[in-house]
Amino acid sequence: MRLYAANDGLDAMRLDARQTRSMLKASNVHLPLTKPLDRLLDRWVVLDALQREAADAVADSHALTAWLDLHLDGVTRRLVGQLLADTGNNRDHRTFQVFFPEAPSETIRLALESQLDASTHFSTAAEEVGASKAVRAIVKEIAAIDVKGRMALKAREAAVLASATVALKIDTWRADANGVRRGVETALDDHANKGGLNRDYAGRFFPTPRAATTKLAAPPVT
Repeated sequence: MRLYAANDGLDAMRLDARQTRSMLKASNVHLPLTKPLDRLLDRWVVLDALQREAADAVADSHALTAWLDLHLDGVTRRLVGQLLADTGNNRDHRTFQVFFPEAPSETIRLALESQLDASTHFSTAAEEVGASKAVRAIVKEIAAIDVKGRMALKAREAAVLASATVALKIDTWRADANGVRRGVETALDDHANKGGLNRDYAGRFFPTPRAATTKLAAPPVT
């Protein structure tokens, strides 16, 4: 019997354990050995639901932050365009420089959290230079994105943490499953020894698990 390893997928391990349990039931000789496997498979149902929920939450949170990052980029470009319109296309004008002491592209290329941090001075900058109504309106849009963006970043952090917690639960289930399977194997070996059966008797109840092609993991942070 090969023990489950970290690269064995949750569903593959379930199918493997189910096959062992079904073969034990089919034998009609080893029915008591099915009980710990039944409990293991019942736990799997709960764990699978948790894994899917955690993975969905991570994907959704990354999608939201990605959209807000894209949206912020677009609004920031509109701010740049309005500032240039107000200053006669003069990037050295004090009004433009108060908003963007560095090239605007340096701000826009940042990830969401860093870009929000780099934009926090826009409201005070608008007051300092007496910005036009159009500029103030865009700055207000950016302030609204800031609120949504910081909430989304916190939600993403929580989702990634939750997914890590589920991954630990999967590790625990895997270890417990290996313990249960070892116990079943030992009982089958004893049965084979007492009955003069072939040495591979116990091993025939344990198919080789199929490695997972996907694992619970958080997408890269943008």
